[in-house]
Amino acid sequence: GKTRPVSLDSIPVSIDLRRSNPESECPPYHLLLGSDSYILKNDSDQFKGVYGMPLLFRGDTVVMQKREPFMISPGGHYQFEYCKRSAAIVKYIQSLNITPNPKGGPGVLRIEVKDEIPVRAMLSIVDLVQSYDVVNLDYNNQALLKEMSFLEQRLATAGKELEEQEKMVSDFKAGNKVYDMPSSANQVLGELPQIDSKKNENKFKKDLLNLIETNINTPSQSDKTEVIPNVTSIGDATLTELVNKYNQLITQKATVLEKGAELDPRLPVLNVQIDGLKSNIKKTIDNIRDVISLTDQSLAKQEQVATAKFSQIPNKDKQLIEINRILAIKESLYTFLLQKKEENSLQLASTQIAKSRIIDDGLGGVKQIPAPLMIYGGAFGAAIALPALIIILVMLTHKKIETRQDIESSSKIFIAGEISDIRKKKYEIIVRPENVLPEAEQFRTLRTNISHLSIHHKYKTLLITSSKSGEGKSFISLNLATTFAIGNKKVVLVEFDLRNPSLSIKLGLENTLGVADFLDGRNNIEDVIHQLDYSPNLFFISCGYPLPPNPGELIFSHRINELFDYLKANFDMVIIDTPPVGPVSDALVLGRWADLSFFVVRQKHTLISTLKLINKLRETNKLPNLTLIMNGITDTREFNYGNDYGYGYGYQPKKMRRD
Repeated sequence: GKTRPVSLDSIPVSIDLRRSNPESECPPYHLLLGSDSYILKNDSDQFKGVYGMPLLFRGDTVVMQKREPFMISPGGHYQFEYCKRSAAIVKYIQSLNITPNPKGGPGVLRIEVKDEIPVRAMLSIVDLVQSYDVVNLDYNNQALLKEMSFLEQRLATAGKELEEQEKMVSDFKAGNKVYDMPSSANQVLGELPQIDSKKNENKFKKDLLNLIETNINTPSQSDKTEVIPNVTSIGDATLTELVNKYNQLITQKATVLEKGAELDPRLPVLNVQIDGLKSNIKKTIDNIRDVISLTDQSLAKQEQVATAKFSQIPNKDKQLIEINRILAIKESLYTFLLQKKEENSLQLASTQIAKSRIIDDGLGGVKQIPAPLMIYGGAFGAAIALPALIIILVMLTHKKIETRQDIESSSKIFIAGEISDIRKKKYEIIVRPENVLPEAEQFRTLRTNISHLSIHHKYKTLLITSSKSGEGKSFISLNLATTFAIGNKKVVLVEFDLRNPSLSIKLGLENTLGVADFLDGRNNIEDVIHQLDYSPNLFFISCGYPLPPNPGELIFSHRINELFDYLKANFDMVIIDTPPVGPVSDALVLGRWADLSFFVVRQKHTLISTLKLINKLRETNKLPNLTLIMNGITDTREFNYGNDYGYGYGYQPKKMRRD
C-alpha cells in the first residue's frame, strides 16, 4: 500500500538517533514493534533492539523508548530512514517561504513552511523565530557586548598576573624568612594605593581608547563598519554622546545595505555623517589622552615623593615593599575590572529587559487548505476573533505600570507606601508639622509601615533608589527624612547620587562640602554635615563641591566605613539617596551599609519589565530587605494609599468656634 509521513509524536515509541557522521544516510528499513523489542530489516540487513537499550545501527546509535500508554496499532508498520544533514537543510530551505506582509506594517514578514506534517512545520517556524530573537538582541547590544569582551580579556590577563605576583610574594618571604613588614614599610605603602588606583584607571581608559581608535581605523571588507564598544566607563559625556550617534548611524547603514543595495542614494549621506563623527571622535580621544597624560605626570611626581622614603629602609624590606606594592596594584586592577564588568552586566540585563522583542511563536498557527464549507465558518470565526485581537493589541501596548495589579501580578515584593502625584504643586517639601494634606498623610503612613517592619529588627539606615531618573527617588528621600524628623527623630539625609545631584539644588546647598570632600580625605566628617533651617532634627550631607570626576571609584574609599559608623552612632535614622540602578551600580555597592532598601516606581512612567530586575535584586539580596514605594499616582481609584478607604473624604482640621 501507499506510505504517508507521520509525526514522531504520533507513534508508540520515542526515537533518539545519535549520528557518528551527520552526512551519512541509510536506505529504507521496515520498523516492526513488539511488546519488549523491535526489529529493523530490509532485503539485506536485519537488526533487533530492546527498548531503552542502545542499538548500533550502520555506525550510528539508536535508542527507542516506549511511550505511555504503549499501544501497537493492529497491522501497524513503519518505514524508518534518515537523510544526510545537507540534504535536510536544502529540503527545509525549499519549503520555506518568507514574504513582506503589507497589512502588518513596515518590517513585518510573513513566514510559511510547507510540510506534509503540519506540526513539524510549526516547530520549524518556532525554532526560526527563537533564533532570530537571539541574534536580534545580540545585534542591538553590540556596543555593550564588545566592551564585555574587552573586560573579559583584561580580567583573564589581570587574574593570571595576580596569581603570579602572589606566588612571587610567597616565594620571597619563604626564601628570605621575612613574614611581616616593619611599621615604617606599612606607612610607605599606605601612601601609594590611591596613586596606584588612579594609574590603573588611566591605564584602563587608555586601553579602551586604543580599542575604539583601532575599531574606527580598521578598514571594512564589505563596507559594513562595525559598531564601537560602549564608552561609558571612560566617564566623558562628549565621547559617550558621539559614540552613541556613531553607532546609531552604523545601524542605519547596516539596515540600508541589508534591505537595499550598495548604490542606495541614502548611503552617501550616511557615509558623510559617519566620517564627520569619526573625525570628532578622534579629536575627542586626543583631548582625553592629553588630560590622562597630565594626570599621569602629576601621579608620577606624587609617586616619586612617596617612594623617596625607601632609602631609609633596609634592602630586604625594600624588596618586600616593592613586590607587595606590585601585588596591591594588581589586586586593585582586578577589583576595578570586576566592578566595571558588574556595571556592564547590570546595564546589559536591564537593556535586555527593556528592549528585547519577542515574536508570537504561533504566527497564525498551522494552515490547512480549506474545504468549501469551512469558508463560512472562517468568516464567523473572524467576527469573533476581531474583538479578541483588539484586546490582545491593547495588552501588547500596555508596557508601563498603571495599576497596583500590574505590580502584584509580576512581583510578590511588599509595597510599603503609595504617594500621589504632586507635579502640579509648586513645592518639593510636602511634609510640614501643620500640613494635613493627603500627600503629607501618605508619607506619615509610609513612616508607620517602616516602623512595623522594624518591630523585630532595628532598621535605622534606609537606602532609596529607582530604575532611572524621573521616578521621584530624591523627592521621596527628602520628604521621608522630613517625616521622621518631625516625629522627634534625629535624621541625616545623605546625597550619594554623585553624578546627577538634585537634593542639594532643591535645598540651596549645591556649593557646600559633602560626601566627596570627606571620602577623598580633604575634610573631617563634622565639616560636611549641615543642619537644615526648616527642621531642627534634620541634617543633610550633600554630594560635595566640585563634583568628583570618578564617582564610581570614590565610593570604594576606605573612609566610607568611617562615614557610616559615625552616622549610625550619632543619628536615629540615616537615609541614603542613591543613583538609579539602571545606568550605574553605585546603589548595589552602597547596599552593604543599608538595613532596609526601597525601590521607587512611578505610575505610567516605570516599565512593567523593570519588575523583573527588581525581583532579581530581591532574589540575589543585592539590596537588603527590598520593598517598593509607588509614586506619582494620578488615578486614585487603582490604589489604596495604605488603607481601604483612601483620602477621598477630605480630612481637614476642624476650626474652633468662639462664643
